[in-house]
Amino acid sequence: MIEALVARTPLGRLVTMQEIVGAVVFLLDNTGVNGVNLAVDGGWLLR
Repeated sequence: MIEALVARTPLGRLVTMQEIVGAVVFLLDNTGVNGVNLAVDGGWLLR
């Protein structure tokens, strides 16, 4: 099942925990950013 998901992801792999943490830190550190849904999904929503 995971292989099928990876095959349909434009990035060609699943995102890492480090990438998710980086996105969260970005949103927490930038007080000018609010009301944003940041998709950290390897491009899944682009398909």
